[in-house]
Amino acid sequence: MQITTLNKSMSFSHETQPFTHHNHSLNQPNNNLRSEIGIWKEGRTSWLREDVWRFAPLYRRAGGIKLLTAYHPKLHLHLTIIERDITNRCAYHRQVFIRNEEANSQQIVLVLHQKPFLGNTKRAMSFYAPESKALVHYSHPHYTTTFVKGMKASAVEYAVGGIDSVWQEDNGHTIVRPLCAESHESVMAVKLNLSSHEETRVDQWMDVSRSMVGSETFINDFLQ
Repeated sequence: MQITTLNKSMSFSHETQPFTHHNHSLNQPNNNLRSEIGIWKEGRTSWLREDVWRFAPLYRRAGGIKLLTAYHPKLHLHLTIIERDITNRCAYHRQVFIRNEEANSQQIVLVLHQKPFLGNTKRAMSFYAPESKALVHYSHPHYTTTFVKGMKASAVEYAVGGIDSVWQEDNGHTIVRPLCAESHESVMAVKLNLSSHEETRVDQWMDVSRSMVGSETFINDFLQ
């Protein structure tokens, strides 16, 4: 599937901001699935909340489907983000299409910063599950699970903890940290090498359950 650039003269709309850092349950007060998207290149991460990005208006369809397109005029990268609510779960499936519109290849990192909890922070634990390659955040009484898959072989780094403590802005890597009891944040970094005018896709799933059994069921259902 290829989604090409819709409009490079997109104007910024404040309506797009909740999509980029509070992606699930738009306009709903109880939002436990917050995350933020950024693109790292050559020592700096450009987050979608920054003014440099040009957005098309957020598009919603029935059934909990949302679509957002964004263009970075300096990096010459076009992003199309599609999110679908997963029926009968507090969960979503996100697809991020990234197209390199440079004449040359680009080495970039898609950065997904998870901030999953708004509630109880006293009884919290975050960890990386290596067998399933998923991140699990526990904050009483919820378990939030998230993982990613790329279209082609691409390295993914996982780390739990505050972004300032695990994300290395200078080299675009995470600090290895598989367990954290002080924070319920995490970072997933997907390394991508895009040829000129090449497009790739990264899929992310996120779910909130009330037990580890629910998290394991979610992983088994969608991580195939």
